Amino acid sequence: MPFLALFLRVTPLQKEIPNAAQTPGGASLYKALLHALAPNDEALDELFHQNGASTHITVYPLKSDEGEQRIRVTVCGQHALTATHTLLSALAGQAVLHCGHQSYRVLSADLARPPLASVSTWADLLAPSPSSRPALRLRFVTPAIFAGTAEGSAQGEVFPQPLQVFSGLLDRWSQLEGPALPCGVLSWLQSYECIVSDYQLRAEPIALSGRAESATVYPGWKGWIAYTCRAPQVACMSTLQALARLACFTGVGDSTEIGLGVTQSLESE
Repeated sequence: MPFLALFLRVTPLQKEIPNAAQTPGGASLYKALLHALAPNDEALDELFHQNGASTHITVYPLKSDEGEQRIRVTVCGQHALTATHTLLSALAGQAVLHCGHQSYRVLSADLARPPLASVSTWADLLAPSPSSRPALRLRFVTPAIFAGTAEGSAQGEVFPQPLQVFSGLLDRWSQLEGPALPCGVLSWLQSYECIVSDYQLRAEPIALSGRAESATVYPGWKGWIAYTCRAPQVACMSTLQALARLACFTGVGDSTEIGLGVTQSLESE
């Protein structure tokens, strides 16, 4: 069972500190969860790359409600169950997450519920789509950013064109050692046989700090976008449907581990 999504219910242990960072975003929570998962870099690397298989974890803080907050955590990969068990065991022994200027006590951990994905297998991702239309629609719940340009895209492309979105998901599928997909999907995307048919997106600036002191600002896309084929191509569209379902756990674009690019696949709409 390589894909799981959890909801952690937490409560802050300190009052807000003047002039300090507000409720920490995904970056600080992600670091806190990694610290809970493993005591050092060596143990963490072993957990994330057991027997050569990668594990991908994302952390998305939801809105606070009456002094409590929910955090969505997804764990993806062949060893997702092991990583999830390690995390839950660690939280059972020390149920406090230290995030910068704030600490949180974990009150409960449960499987996520719809509309956000909860549990899936590779077979679930590859299942036939309930819709026969040669189109699909994605909703970016949190800003999706694209720090690099996909091979074959226009130089400096930052809009969620099909090639930008699905080439990244193809790479993630491969990193997680998913089942073989039909050949030719990437070249099909590069030939613009899949296009944007409709969208309702807004862009907001997302600043990410790298190794340099100054942050780089990227446009982050929120809203929904629809993709369709120029001509019927069942095998390629089935692959895009599988990748769209993968995106519900891994996210779309860059820096998904800190809660960017949280995605819903709107197959029934």
